[in-house]
Amino acid sequence: MVSSDDTYLSMRGGVSRGIRRMGGEEIYKESQDCRILNALSIGDVVVTSAGNLPANKIFHGTVIDWQLELFPSKKIIQKVVHDCLIKANHYGYKTIVFPLLGTGAGCLNKQIAWEIMLKQIIMDLSTIHQTLIEVVITLYGRETLSDLNWKFFINEMQAKWEIK
Repeated sequence: MVSSDDTYLSMRGGVSRGIRRMGGEEIYKESQDCRILNALSIGDVVVTSAGNLPANKIFHGTVIDWQLELFPSKKIIQKVVHDCLIKANHYGYKTIVFPLLGTGAGCLNKQIAWEIMLKQIIMDLSTIHQTLIEVVITLYGRETLSDLNWKFFINEMQAKWEIK
């Protein structure tokens, strides 16, 4: 399971707050231990246990740096997705679940975030040997797939890679 957070791993917003509330304080305490041991930069991924959640690990992707006033960008989202897929492969996981990274406090447009993430996932799964067989992108709250221009995007990808 992937969490979208800041470089302090504060777990105060959106998805990360929900993970902390439902998974327990153990996740937050572990993330703070990791933060103290390693100075985090935007784009880094830290791994903790999943506490009470029905997952093996939480991959905390840092997509905001409040101190430097850095917010999610294409490069940051690509890096977090790529690093999470590499880590999931390292652990031998078959499934990974992502939120739409950077679309909460980071204010990244949902359509843009979805397209960046999907392109990176497709690229990684087609070029790197993976143990993953399922990659899920979850939508938060009242968001639905119909909120995203997915048909256009899929057609664009099919045309680009000549997928029939």
